[in-house]
Amino acid sequence: MKKRISFVTALLISVAMLASCGQAGSVAGSSEPAAEASSAAASTAESAAESIDWEKYRTVTLNMEGFGQVAIAEEDMPVAFDPDFPTQSAVVNRELGSSVTVGAKPDEGWKVLKWTKNGENVGNDAEITFTLEEDTNFVVYFSKANPNENAKLADMRTVGDLFKNVAEQQSMTMDGIYVYAFELGGSYYRAVAEMPTETFDAYMALDFSDEQYDEKAQALLGDLAITRIEDLNQAVPTQEQLDALVGKTFGELLEDGWMFDGYNFEEMIFTGNHDISMYELTMEGEAPADYADFTDEDLADLKVVSAKYCGLGDLTNMDYEAPLAEE
Repeated sequence: MKKRISFVTALLISVAMLASCGQAGSVAGSSEPAAEASSAAASTAESAAESIDWEKYRTVTLNMEGFGQVAIAEEDMPVAFDPDFPTQSAVVNRELGSSVTVGAKPDEGWKVLKWTKNGENVGNDAEITFTLEEDTNFVVYFSKANPNENAKLADMRTVGDLFKNVAEQQSMTMDGIYVYAFELGGSYYRAVAEMPTETFDAYMALDFSDEQYDEKAQALLGDLAITRIEDLNQAVPTQEQLDALVGKTFGELLEDGWMFDGYNFEEMIFTGNHDISMYELTMEGEAPADYADFTDEDLADLKVVSAKYCGLGDLTNMDYEAPLAEE
């Protein structure tokens, strides 16, 4: 709705400019005050805006995950990106049946991993053109570009193989292991290697501000043998699993290991994490009287009315027992 207001405002400005231009001659040779001409122009613009049949329009929403830019092409124009003012999201209103093109431009070292259109995967092209038939939400996912996009899981035998072939999405050291999450072929994986105490101590002793930190770290870790590679894509919930969340209480979710980090009490929308996935939950119930001072107990009886999957979160969360990847 906010962007529809912007659309109307733009139309009002355009109509007002046309109206003013159309009356310029008569105003210059007339003794009537300029304010009356301005009022007439505004009235014309308002009438034009009121005549818009919004039933003939639909909304296109564009968002992104990762690092890059997005854009929605102007009608009959190519997609354009502004290098000085990069756009991370956009919303426009277009007529039903019109052709719309959305585009994405990853930052250096990143790539377009995939697009989703109303939650469905629609490829990884730089641009997508479609016929507008309904309100449409696009999300483009940027991922770090791999040194070797043709690498295979079977090639990953040591941590050095990871460094050489696949970009680090997230990594972690803990309890004698080294964890390295990466993307390959549009899927996410987690490699686990045993880390001897002496290697761990030497790694932790490295100076992070050292310009040669990366080289020294890779030299220390490169020979570590990978003990297993896990398939993280199994963490992505099915629609059936999302539907099963409806009716659960906030208290039940906490008991199931959920963690929440975002609270919107105006719209009763909460963002949270479970396993390695991120969610947006809409809930019903009585919000706390004091938004700035509440406890989990105050929210325990709130119930989920809808659930939305928002992507993978902490890929190194070892509490999530991921299945082994098939090479």
